[in-house]
This record gives sequence, C-alpha cells and structure tokens, in this order.
Amino acid sequence: MAKKRPKKTIKSLLDSLERIVHEVDHVDISLEDTLANYEKTIAISKDLITLLNKQKEAYAVLKQKHDDLLS
Repeated sequence: MAKKRPKKTIKSLLDSLERIVHEVDHVDISLEDTLANYEKTIAISKDLITLLNKQKEAYAVLKQKHDDLLS
C-alpha cells in the first residue's frame, strides 16, 4: 500500500525552508550538500508561490461575494 504524502501547507513549506536555512547557516556541510539544499529551496519556493496564488484567488472570490452583498 502506498503511503500518503502529507498535504503541503504554507506553514509546513515555510518550516521546511527554515530548517534548510538553519542547517546551511549552523552546520558545516559540503558544497554539494549546500547546492542540494539550494535546489530544495527552489522547489519549496515554487510550491509556496502556487499555494499563495491559490489563496489569493480564493480571497478575490470571497471579496467579490462580499462586495456583491453590499451592492
């Protein structure tokens, strides 16, 4: 049976970024590991942008409904 991946949330992605930054800043790691972490941060950032854009769209829909109610 395949394991379910935890749902990506803005908080979980930000926590992941924070862990990576802490590791790079406070741990002596190789250049290869630093580059791998950099690639991870790019992927996480793309996921964050996607989630934030979805939230922005959801907000716009709710705002429009609110504005329609007040019209």
